Amino acid sequence: MPAKASPSFIRKSVYGPAPGPRAAELPGIVGLELRDLFPDIPKEIYTEGGDLSVIRKATEDALKNVNMEMIRPTDKVNILSSQYGYQIMGGDVYAEMIKTIRDVVEERTGCGNIRLRVTTGFRIREPNEIIRHYKLNEYFNGKALGVRPIDKGVPIETEIGTLYGVAQVYDADWIIHAHHGELRELDMHRMINRAIKPFSMSYARMETRAVAHMNFGPRSSNFVAKVMFNSPFVQSKFTFGCFLLTSPGGIIGVDAGNDMERLDRRLMLLGFKSYGKIRELFNEIRECIAVMDATGEPRYMIGGGMTFGNLTEAELDLFDLDKIPVSLGYGLYE
Repeated sequence: MPAKASPSFIRKSVYGPAPGPRAAELPGIVGLELRDLFPDIPKEIYTEGGDLSVIRKATEDALKNVNMEMIRPTDKVNILSSQYGYQIMGGDVYAEMIKTIRDVVEERTGCGNIRLRVTTGFRIREPNEIIRHYKLNEYFNGKALGVRPIDKGVPIETEIGTLYGVAQVYDADWIIHAHHGELRELDMHRMINRAIKPFSMSYARMETRAVAHMNFGPRSSNFVAKVMFNSPFVQSKFTFGCFLLTSPGGIIGVDAGNDMERLDRRLMLLGFKSYGKIRELFNEIRECIAVMDATGEPRYMIGGGMTFGNLTEAELDLFDLDKIPVSLGYGLYE
């Protein structure tokens, strides 16, 4: 049954107006429990404002079977995070997973030089806002750093030639890929290599991001992330990935592993099971008013656990190989 709407926390940012009245406060606005519509969506272990200790335990459990033997006490380790993770349910849940990764790695390996990288796309001031808000620099003993795609690059030789990562992402002996597994922009990646997409986005220089961006219509954008991740340079530093798992109802767990292909497939199956029916429901909506109730790019505003971009592109069959869906304002079909 409809209930009082409960909007997510909005972090104050230079990239939007100061938080004021929320859409949930408008007359007649109610919240709909998605499980009332789809009882089979995965059960959440955490919703915004809940006990973060369940996220710490879920992260610890997920990391138990991860191999960390390559990390030595004297090594330097970068934990890589992406700005959009800090938008999920107020951001505290993603920050807690990252803090737990740090603690577990330090305990198991004896490594004391574990740094955090907060990466971004176009909002170049946001990483430092995130670091301040979640007190990440304090937690990482002064070793949390915001990284932008316009920062100094590092050449990475791949199967298709030289591409470029951001130097401060890779300026360690080892990297840990800490990400999140919700659909995000399904109309672009189609859950193909979703788990390693940041290697051609968050962790890449602007030039390489542009290569991926301009191939979002044809499916070749997915190939850019693949060759970046598979490059000898990245593989020489990669340790494991750790992902926050989501459903439309909330956070359902944490998954981690050294094998990103297996992790990617688990994310794909979970994503379709969690969000597939809701995306099809969006496809049935012919007229609606969408309220932008957050800060940042409109296509990344979230409702029902899905971004606004999934509403605007819902009528596209992303898996029809006879059509090339084109998003980001280029038109619906090419």
